[in-house]
Amino acid sequence: MVEATTPIAQKLREIERGQRRPVPFSHVIESAQGFLVAVLARKLDKTIWVLCPSVRSQESLYESLLNWHPNAQFLPEAEFGAVENILPDPEIAAERLALLISLERERGPHLIVTTCASLENPAPKRGTLQSAVVQLRRGAEQKIESLLEKLSFAGYERATQITTR
Repeated sequence: MVEATTPIAQKLREIERGQRRPVPFSHVIESAQGFLVAVLARKLDKTIWVLCPSVRSQESLYESLLNWHPNAQFLPEAEFGAVENILPDPEIAAERLALLISLERERGPHLIVTTCASLENPAPKRGTLQSAVVQLRRGAEQKIESLLEKLSFAGYERATQITTR
């Protein structure tokens, strides 16, 4: 087994003892990084944040990692416009929020691939996302006033008809 090899076993002991953080792994070729991360995730059984130096390396590692650990998660960087008062891409914001909600809801270890810059992006405090979720189900009845109040609290504005984002 890979985790039994001397260099990997030594690093695993360092991580388990918490001797130093972060525990660096050097001289790992790019094509082996996803496999190594999957081995560590399986052996450690705790949430692991993998920090990549760039979005390109993050995407590459994540795609490789999915072969070995299909439950790995991707936290994208929020793209802020170069011009002030420009909102970030709503799809990226939705991806970030979906991941943060899944971290709140699903206990147990997670494997998240991200960048240092992504961790610098603001995020809601723990617990606030779950309280802001509004679930609609087909066929379910709900009082319109209650629904409008929840949507207003979540930042939506009333409009007659929406045709674009």
